[in-house]
This record gives sequence, structure tokens and C-alpha cells, in this order.
Amino acid sequence: MKKTQFTEQQIVAMLKQHEQGLRAVDIARANGISEKTLYRWKSKYGGMDIKELKRVKELLEAGAEVNSSILTLAIYVKSITIVKLLLPYCEDVNQLPVRLDDTPLMSAAWKGLDTVIKLLIEKGASVNYKNRHG
Repeated sequence: MKKTQFTEQQIVAMLKQHEQGLRAVDIARANGISEKTLYRWKSKYGGMDIKELKRVKELLEAGAEVNSSILTLAIYVKSITIVKLLLPYCEDVNQLPVRLDDTPLMSAAWKGLDTVIKLLIEKGASVNYKNRHG
């Protein structure tokens, strides 16, 4: 996959402009990207700001415990960036989250997050686990 020339801060700033009402075509043109790229970034970084992203990185570097509940929460809000940050720190991706009946893999499938599904399987998620619904 091609690496972007933009930092996470720049990408989030462009998305904030879009949230504030600037048209996607105008933002894309001003930054030399396609509208498709802007919308792809929106699905990846949408709803986050730089402070949140930095804070998650700081917590992970400080040794914060990452379990399947936290990972599943990131999946539920469709934050692929946060999932990618958390995944290396999650010891057991097959563990059932607290008070939930689905593994992180099931949650990612239910949300339609193909990228996350692939990442979870690479991390060792079981595709054979069944919940109480089958």
C-alpha cells in the first residue's frame, strides 16, 4: 500500500475542514488529492482529533493494558487507526469482551470492517468461535 505524504495531523485537519462545511471537492483540489482519498481518510480517522490520537499513543507507550473490551470498543466506533494502534498490545484477540457475547473478530465482521478482519486474523483471531447465537 502506498504511504501518504501527509501526517496524521494534516489529514485530521482536512477532515475537520470538511466537518465544518467545506466541500470535499474543494479540500481535495487544494491539497492535491482525490475526493476518494478524502473519504477513505474519513472512514479511517473520522471523528478523531490529534489530541485523542496522541493520548492513545501516550497511554500505550506508558504501558496501558489493552484487552478485547477496549479493542471491541474501537471496532464499534469504526476507528481503524485506533484498532491498528491497539492490536499489537492486545494479548488475546479471542477473549470475549466484558458483558459482550462477540469476539473482536465477530464485531468487525458485523460492522463490515474488512481491513480490521484481516488484521485480527493475522493476529491469531479464531474464525471458528461461535457465540450463543451460533
